Amino acid sequence: MARKNLEQRINESLSKMAEHQKAHDLLMAQFNQKEEKDRVHRFCKRGGYAEKHLPELKTLTDAQFYTYFEKVMQTDEARLILMELCEENQKPAEPKADADTPQDGGTTAPKPTQSAAQTSVTHRIDEGAEHIPCP
Repeated sequence: MARKNLEQRINESLSKMAEHQKAHDLLMAQFNQKEEKDRVHRFCKRGGYAEKHLPELKTLTDAQFYTYFEKVMQTDEARLILMELCEENQKPAEPKADADTPQDGGTTAPKPTQSAAQTSVTHRIDEGAEHIPCP
């Protein structure tokens, strides 16, 4: 009788494991679906922002856009700006209570500040270097 009871408990345990695995798989599918939705939304937002400020991008083929993007991202200024922005993300958030704090519950994008790299780019632009207008 003890063996039959033990086998029954094992089967019940396996059944519960299968139920939990199904629930886990469903939750993971929902999570992945949400992640993909967020990713597509982010791409659309950022692409729209780029086209808003560089309307010429609309006329480029995909290959031309990729070439443009790769060349721009390989510049020292672009790399420096990206590194600075990534470093900002690593710093602990400090609560703000000044005029820059959005009054809409935090849904307004923060106002950009000019970094050392941007100052360098602006300085070169002011000297007459050929450039693409920045937002």
